[in-house]
Amino acid sequence: MYLSDNAKNQNNLTELIFNLSNSASSVIEEISGNAQSISASTAQNLETARSSHSEFRGVGGDINKITRSSVTLPPLYDAQ
Repeated sequence: MYLSDNAKNQNNLTELIFNLSNSASSVIEEISGNAQSISASTAQNLETARSSHSEFRGVGGDINKITRSSVTLPPLYDAQ
């Protein structure tokens, strides 16, 4: 009888460990999926930031060109 109880306990513990292992695997898969989503979002945001930075630099250059050309232009009318 004592051996039978030990066998049942061992079987119960084995089932518990198996079930917990499956649960842990599911949680790890979910975490991995979330990490991949975060990584993809971060990469997309970084590309957007790079593109915006490039556009701002271009606009800054255009503003400098306009400023320089307006300084060198003669007045449109004579103030006399």
